[in-house]
Amino acid sequence: MSDHHAASMRLLTSYEAEYELDETQRAVLALAGEHLGAAERLDEAVREHGVMVPGSAGQLVVNPAVAEARQQRAAAWVVLRALLPADAGTDAASLGQADSGHAMRSPASVRAARAATARWDRARAIGGGAV
Repeated sequence: MSDHHAASMRLLTSYEAEYELDETQRAVLALAGEHLGAAERLDEAVREHGVMVPGSAGQLVVNPAVAEARQQRAAAWVVLRALLPADAGTDAASLGQADSGHAMRSPASVRAARAATARWDRARAIGGGAV
């Protein structure tokens, strides 16, 4: 199994262990996994060649794989945000109103917030390593 597929499978397996996923969600996770797999391959290139590499004039420059790995991880997070509920982050509690007694969170909102937190925690644990 290639690194790209390994990252995708780890991400998909971790989500499937916790949630019932439809085909669209599986596709989103596969795409995020592709980005994370690319980031892992770029990390390997940095480990092999170093953070600093010779530039065109022989000067040391930051290995372009460092920035590209960061971009791949950022792309994965953008894709993973598609899995967040539409109201995540915009309910009364996130605005500080539920604690003041002026608004109540619905059970669905509480479940959605917990699910989103679990997804982000898992995503950070799987692909959040820095180069």
